[in-house]
Amino acid sequence: MFKRRLVILLALIGAAFLIMLVRLGQLQLFRGDKYREAAELGLRSHEFPRGQRGRIFDRNGVILAEDVACHDFCLDYGLLSNEEWWKQQQVRAICREEGLDPKNPRDQADALAEFQRRRRFTWGLVERLAQARKQDVRKTVRRILRRVRRWRDAVGTTIRQEYTAHPVVTALSEEEVNSLRPLIKDAVGAALVPSQFRRYPQRDVACHLIGVTGPVFREEAERWNWGPDQAGYVERMRHNLLPGDVIGKTGVERMCEDRLRPRRGLRVYRRPGEMSYQEPAVIGRDVHLTLDVELQAELQNLLGRTGCNGAIVILDVPSGDVLAAASRPGFDLNTYRANYNDLAGLSKRPDANDPKKMVFTPSALRAKANRPLLGRALAGVYPPGSTVKPFTGLAGLGAKVITPHTPIPCTGVNRHARNGKPRCWIYKMYHGQTHGSLALFGGLKNSCNIYFVEVGHRLGPQRLTDWFGLFGFGERPEMGLSANEQSAGMVKRSGFVPSDAWFMAIGQGFAATPLQVAAAHATVARDGLYLSPRLSLENAPKQVRRQLPVTPAEASVVQRGMHAVVHEQGGTAYKHWRNAEADLDVEICGKTGTATATPLKIDTDGDGKRDTPVPGAQGDHAWFAGFAPYRQPQIAFAVILEYEGSGGKNAGPVAKEALRLCQKYGYLRK
Repeated sequence: MFKRRLVILLALIGAAFLIMLVRLGQLQLFRGDKYREAAELGLRSHEFPRGQRGRIFDRNGVILAEDVACHDFCLDYGLLSNEEWWKQQQVRAICREEGLDPKNPRDQADALAEFQRRRRFTWGLVERLAQARKQDVRKTVRRILRRVRRWRDAVGTTIRQEYTAHPVVTALSEEEVNSLRPLIKDAVGAALVPSQFRRYPQRDVACHLIGVTGPVFREEAERWNWGPDQAGYVERMRHNLLPGDVIGKTGVERMCEDRLRPRRGLRVYRRPGEMSYQEPAVIGRDVHLTLDVELQAELQNLLGRTGCNGAIVILDVPSGDVLAAASRPGFDLNTYRANYNDLAGLSKRPDANDPKKMVFTPSALRAKANRPLLGRALAGVYPPGSTVKPFTGLAGLGAKVITPHTPIPCTGVNRHARNGKPRCWIYKMYHGQTHGSLALFGGLKNSCNIYFVEVGHRLGPQRLTDWFGLFGFGERPEMGLSANEQSAGMVKRSGFVPSDAWFMAIGQGFAATPLQVAAAHATVARDGLYLSPRLSLENAPKQVRRQLPVTPAEASVVQRGMHAVVHEQGGTAYKHWRNAEADLDVEICGKTGTATATPLKIDTDGDGKRDTPVPGAQGDHAWFAGFAPYRQPQIAFAVILEYEGSGGKNAGPVAKEALRLCQKYGYLRK
């Protein structure tokens, strides 16, 4: 009996040892690398220095955005959040520094008083720095606290950022750093940390297209970051976005984030101050745009001289490249964050008559009226007016509802409507005068509303909408930008009534962007081949190519009509084009447009209702669009001036000067 029990006991002990050996073998042979890495990580400390973000260039190699080395004035998170544990830590450090006994009440009181003095000095230093640089340090601190708390709540435990310093005054010059170094010893929780800032040498040129960067939000990091199952700790830290990192927020900065973003370096320390391994950070890759920034700057200055808000778009016809997309007004990318509240129309101040009441500042009211953050060239939507008549005519030819020689009488009024609307512009302007009987050539040359109303009626609203869709209206010209930076315009898709076709055919009843209008005119220039515009040579979506069901002969009729608009007497642009000051020896195809617009109103009292008319923001929008040269098109263009009335009179001369500038920079040749 005893032997049996002994055998059972030995068997149990043997089984236990066998299990332990199997488990030990499993840990050593199959999972040894993982545990070895974990053990080594526990014995080492790591740093992950940031790299420089990639640069953005124009088509000629001019720098549009770059990282520049600088220093940031950083404060410990414990100081920013007024943590008690951090204060006690600093008091103990002062005791050690001054040779005081932390257990002695008097010495502890002296150390606490010294801490309070240093803290006041630190905040005073920060305030002076921020005021000199026009930075709102209080807002910066609130933003840091909010960001760290959001990250901590998402993780569910304390995070590294609660024990590190955060930049509160950024982009300090070398001269400022040298003046600050002697003062740091009298501060507490402060440090000058090497960093870089994003510099935009062209300031406001192409600001809406280039875009801006900003601190990463938790939601953005969740989209980009790797999880534990995708990579080890070190690889994740080098790849992932961390609190305080910078990411592209708008424009090309956002569109090309995965290309521009650098990869962190690695420094491994076996003990403090003893580096055992180092890998440098990988600089982000550069991005090249199709823009010519010098042409862009000249076009922005041209818009500035008009005194009007508006946009000018220039496209390369063969490739669809965006050579320029000027928009007025704009903003300086370098001061965007500091001036954001003013630019967005959010700034408020106490009312002079009632200090308890907050009212918008004058700069905020100006921003509400002028909308400087709106990139009008790509995101501004307007009724395109008569600039769409070439597309209506080409749709009529392609759908076989007219021929180039089909006569349509201009009676001045729409015979299909009881009220006769829409009427022809000549009928309204010259008290009942009409254009008589016209074919397509004459309809374009004279911009006859009734001719194109009849074409639209024959097509019907659904078919006309489908044809306009082939020209790119109603769809975002996919260039990679976000939806609010590149509008699809506004085109009705269902619930049509007959009058929809009448108004759409003459450019009313729907809205488009200047980019869409220019791209559609480039389609006419290519004999019906649509190419989606292209902005970036890297990270750009695949270019859309589609051939409209029209023949080169049909496109030629429309082109000749657009040529007559500018170069034949009686054309709607002829007189003003000839009288314009710009010297241009290239024949062009153009189309004027005078689009009925809704007067602009803004909210001035903060009640959420736009009920205050903006002085001067009423009347018609002035358009001029087309392509050049006539025989072998090289560029297509669109010009819009908000609330400026006649397209031929006001937008035509601006377009002519824009084309002269294109000739100056070699994009328009005879």
